Amino acid sequence: MSSDVIIFLIQSVDGGAGNRLCEAARHMSEDKHCHIVCYDGELPKDIINSDNITIHSVKVPQRLKGSILYSAYSLVLLLSIIGNTLGKKRWIGSFSSNAGLSVAILSPFINDQIFCVRRGANVRRLKLRIKNKYYTNTLTHIIEGVKVYLHKWMSKLMFLSSDLLISQTEAGVRQLEKEYDGWLPDRRAVLRNNVNATWIVRQRDYALDNPIKMQENVFNVCFVGRIQIPTKGVDSFLHVAKSLENEDIKFHLVGDGPDMNLVKKYVDNENIGNSVVIHGWVNNPLQIMCSSNLVVVPSRVDPCPNVVLESLSVATPVIGSDVDGISEMLSYPELLFDPELSSTISEKVLKAESCREYYESISKKCQDRCEKHKFDWSHNFEKILTNWSSIDGIYKPVDIR
Repeated sequence: MSSDVIIFLIQSVDGGAGNRLCEAARHMSEDKHCHIVCYDGELPKDIINSDNITIHSVKVPQRLKGSILYSAYSLVLLLSIIGNTLGKKRWIGSFSSNAGLSVAILSPFINDQIFCVRRGANVRRLKLRIKNKYYTNTLTHIIEGVKVYLHKWMSKLMFLSSDLLISQTEAGVRQLEKEYDGWLPDRRAVLRNNVNATWIVRQRDYALDNPIKMQENVFNVCFVGRIQIPTKGVDSFLHVAKSLENEDIKFHLVGDGPDMNLVKKYVDNENIGNSVVIHGWVNNPLQIMCSSNLVVVPSRVDPCPNVVLESLSVATPVIGSDVDGISEMLSYPELLFDPELSSTISEKVLKAESCREYYESISKKCQDRCEKHKFDWSHNFEKILTNWSSIDGIYKPVDIR
């Protein structure tokens, strides 16, 4: 790679995209100077303290973090960085659509190499929320519809200005091709997430030393994620809990989100409070996952959920929806289910609880998937950037089939 400077732009450092950005910055900063443009939030200490990483905070009110104002502020900071690095060769990469918009606006006037990193087509998730039966307010539908429209156009401009697209799964690339046909850069790469990423290893090690104790005389089943009923399939998880309420099984909900009140209302109305434990937001969910017997990922839309990797990292068996990147990550049919068929999920959960042979079988398959996901992510990220000009079609530096 011939660049001297790497500029990363992202809306928020919280979540998977922020973790992947930091992973790339750790590696790239070994021999290049990195700039990170992000919302004024907390970054890992090793990133903050690095002499070869400069952080530029986008100071807008939190409620405007996903707005055009954020893109405008990012553009100002990007111009300042470019002005201070004149004469140097640069890679500029965006990890979110509104951050990418600032790069797109500037792209006709610069000669830098531009890349974008996307899990998949987030517009599918936004559309699914609009169709959600729980949102009957007309004004809410209009607002959500405007969000979809703006998000799609920001993404189109980001893709149009990029020389290279990096996605986490082939399913993610297919989603993007379906939604943005004609706008995507010709050069595309697939770089899956890995189990031994720095942030997962740190959380895992702490969790294994400090697990949250669970009831020992029951089979503990765990959901971890944002509490969004339509996209994350929380309703399917609760239906499973209802159908198995008389079994020696506890269902744990870990996370927070816009549909938490609906979840609590369902638990109360169905009188399943003895079967369902609502933990809410937890700083390190792996502390609960490592003490659980099974993790369930019932998402209807999810290009590459981190919870699958987290489950594998703490050696807790995980089953998930046969959709998007989840099916690529778990691969084995025994580990997959239709998220719309809660009865099938119930059967798998009950079989895992009651049949030791079956439980050991899925545990072994998860161990195999864990081994497939062990590789140096940041090294392969650099490999993609190094070989970008020769990429023809979809390039995969790591094949974990």
